[in-house]
Amino acid sequence: MDPTSVENLLLPILKYPLLGVQIIGYVPLTTVQKPVEIIFKIKSSPQLSKSLQFCWLGIPVLAQLFTLVAFSIFSYLFFTSDQQKGGFHVHQYSQLSTDFIIVSSMTLISLINAIGSRIHGFFTVRDTLEFWRMHCHELAKISKIWTHPEFTDLLRKQVQSQFFWTIFCVFFPIFTIPFFDLILFNAFGVSSFRVSGLRMVVEMDFSLFLGIIFWMYFTYLHILLSNWITFFVMVYNLVLKCAIKEVEALRMSDDLQDFVRLEKIDDVTRSYDVVLGLVDYFNEKLGVRLVCEVVNSIAWVLGCTYYAIISYKMGEIGSMLTNLLAGGMAIRSLYTYGDHGETLEQNRIILVKRLCDVKGTNLGPCGMEKLRFLKEKVINCKLGITPGKFFTLNRSFVLSVWSALFTLLVVMAQLRDSDEMGSANVGNSIVNATVR
Repeated sequence: MDPTSVENLLLPILKYPLLGVQIIGYVPLTTVQKPVEIIFKIKSSPQLSKSLQFCWLGIPVLAQLFTLVAFSIFSYLFFTSDQQKGGFHVHQYSQLSTDFIIVSSMTLISLINAIGSRIHGFFTVRDTLEFWRMHCHELAKISKIWTHPEFTDLLRKQVQSQFFWTIFCVFFPIFTIPFFDLILFNAFGVSSFRVSGLRMVVEMDFSLFLGIIFWMYFTYLHILLSNWITFFVMVYNLVLKCAIKEVEALRMSDDLQDFVRLEKIDDVTRSYDVVLGLVDYFNEKLGVRLVCEVVNSIAWVLGCTYYAIISYKMGEIGSMLTNLLAGGMAIRSLYTYGDHGETLEQNRIILVKRLCDVKGTNLGPCGMEKLRFLKEKVINCKLGITPGKFFTLNRSFVLSVWSALFTLLVVMAQLRDSDEMGSANVGNSIVNATVR
């Protein structure tokens, strides 16, 4: 199978992850159809084949240009309107210096990350296309082992399931701001207009509504990038599972001819070589991006949890629940990276075990040598997602990050309480001095 056919096979499976990064503008590529000549024994037949290309007039490019222009205009109108209202939208969060600094830093970092990633996507579109075509070219070499409909359907189901769970994790926190506040208002009579969702609905605050929409678009939808990145790791895992199936068939069947056994060993060896090269290529090209993703997830969890504490203190229950769910969304995104990295190493270990179970009595001297060489390669050449070679992204790493985050959250909560008590003591001292 040639790289064009592999690309035509993978693009329908990549449909939803690609749609996600097209929506957020991180990968401004478009799926186009182009005619190709399929040569049969009798005559050639023209057919349409899907391909991933960059188009200046494509919807992903035009949509992101429109979004950046609209955001610039809205930012100017929002701050102009906020100054006319006396800075109401910002003033309520600036009552405590620690809160204002942390919330402002989180907002600034999130917006810089979102807008910077979109700009970076435009400038690195050639590298993205090269990354994609490199995978299609290498996977075409081992298309015999993984292109069976059973395996491609399994990959499609896994990709779709992960995408829909990601969409659920994105939209569930979004609806908690207005609806949870309205439930409190209607059921318990909460009428404080400090509640952002309640004020947005009751007062029809259009600028606040647009601000929340842009904020959620630029920050919450960032999680869709994880589907695009982990898709390639899922392909590596699929190839390893297919290699495991081949080794199991080699171990279970005693009636195979010698040349069939040797061919299966060669297929598994070639598959592992391709996966090993693609994993190294993945770490080289996306290593820095994954480091940024891990740092961004950690900052997002800390910021959302701290913001939830602030919202609770200010009586914004809907905002508190939303930020807790948003923090959980970032934790799930980080766990997704670690889970796929862990699965990659687990599949390698399973392949080693299956190779050790193969009896070499029927393989002959040549087959025994090839089996021994393959076994040593799988044992010594480990597979792992190592962003920037700083750490190995697996479940153990994620669990260690979670424990560190819990410690930092306790420290941040103590600092906030001490800052709040300090502000209260200063206020009482000023009042006492005034009375005297």
